[in-house]
Amino acid sequence: MNHSFLPSFSSLRNQMNWGHSGANIQRRTRSQALFTTSLMDLPSEALDNILVYLDLRTLGLLGMVSKVLARSILDYLEQGRVAPSLFYSCTPIKSEDAAGERYILGSSDLFYQMNNLEMAQQNFRELGVMMKRVTMTRPAPLRLSASEGVMHKINLLVGTGSNRDLMAMFGLYFHTFIAGWTHSEAEKAARKICNLNYVEVSTILQSGYVFGSCPMMELSVRNFLRFFFLAVDQKDKLCWLLTMFAIFVPGREQEKLGRLLMLATSSVKDAHSTVGIQWKDNMEAVPACLRVANFRYEEIARLIISLVQLSGNPDVMMVTVDQVVRVPEEWLPENKASLLVLMGIRLTKQYLNYLVRQALQKLNAEPQQELHKTIFKELSDVLLGLLLMQSRFKRSIDIMYKRFEEVVGQVPSPFRDPFYEAMWTSIAKEMMDVREGADDPWAKNSVDHIMAVISLVGERLTTRAFINRKRPKPATNEETGGVEASSSLVMEE
Repeated sequence: MNHSFLPSFSSLRNQMNWGHSGANIQRRTRSQALFTTSLMDLPSEALDNILVYLDLRTLGLLGMVSKVLARSILDYLEQGRVAPSLFYSCTPIKSEDAAGERYILGSSDLFYQMNNLEMAQQNFRELGVMMKRVTMTRPAPLRLSASEGVMHKINLLVGTGSNRDLMAMFGLYFHTFIAGWTHSEAEKAARKICNLNYVEVSTILQSGYVFGSCPMMELSVRNFLRFFFLAVDQKDKLCWLLTMFAIFVPGREQEKLGRLLMLATSSVKDAHSTVGIQWKDNMEAVPACLRVANFRYEEIARLIISLVQLSGNPDVMMVTVDQVVRVPEEWLPENKASLLVLMGIRLTKQYLNYLVRQALQKLNAEPQQELHKTIFKELSDVLLGLLLMQSRFKRSIDIMYKRFEEVVGQVPSPFRDPFYEAMWTSIAKEMMDVREGADDPWAKNSVDHIMAVISLVGERLTTRAFINRKRPKPATNEETGGVEASSSLVMEE
């Protein structure tokens, strides 16, 4: 800004005599009169022409001088022409054929791109601080309205790409703006922001919605949830996760919680892709290694662990986990196992216990003998998946075999034969799948893991059968449904 119209301190010092005579007092009064006109006395058009040259930091500091100036700045920010200066990290597109996302800024006739994400992060962080300072003396509802108004000044041109980068910047701007607010104030702010996407999120959470039927909507909602509720400081992540639940699933319905968790944490192979979320990977593609499993499921596994620690009731969370592994349809056993491995041994035990209880409840409801093997199918598939993925991840299979023994200990004696039959049926089916794809490199790689599992399980079960045949059973086993002492001991890792 040009300050040449203001007298310099040196010129004032030369003109004034700092004595106590009346003439000197009169001179000092006349010199002070030069300072009686301030920015607040300028016409709004003149003030706007000054503000347009100020950067975001200076605008924020100027807004802290007085309420009048802060209100003038907010009036200035409402103009469509200021958008390019607010989003200085966006550059005009020189060629109509330029690839990548295109943005519209305010009333500008040009298209813009956000090519430098590091500069964009700095830009949106400064924007959040500026709006925080300019609105700090206003009531919370007006502050939120002003903040939301700034977000509406940049829009993604439909059909030019993913909104991932824009949502990432909006999330950074939002959390910078509300930094230091109380939890209740932050939740009110989040609820207001969520009004923009509430209908879309609610639609996806309905049980009748088919995942993959509207890829762009799912991707847009996923990016919104991820960057407003999950891409936060680790110490605040659980609080924001619970806020997301409170806003979108106030009734805590387990199916909706599972859908919401999967939607917010689902991985996207190409950040700028508009194809959508790779839902089919959960039903068709087994992770080749631990790195791939981490890419898919590490975030949701961490969130489940945190929720279990918070609730102190793992059994309730296992219902949510069981819903997660059915989004959008029931996962492959190996993918279920991958998630369980990342959740850790303790929660893996809890989930297997949950499946055992579910199977026993079905047995009580449907006591027909021919249904026993079917009832144990899901349990045996998950156990086999754990053994296979443990081998694929180059870890000791013995750890997961101990989980197998723990499950056997929970199955009453009359139902163990159907359980073992279901287990061997799962193994046989896996072998058939490998044989059918004999020329597939993936199938060839799977043979070693299946043989390792068959060797271990076959050897252990054969040894147990021989030992049990030699030793008479204790009389109490039939009554209690327990297992023999030689096989009931569980070795902890």
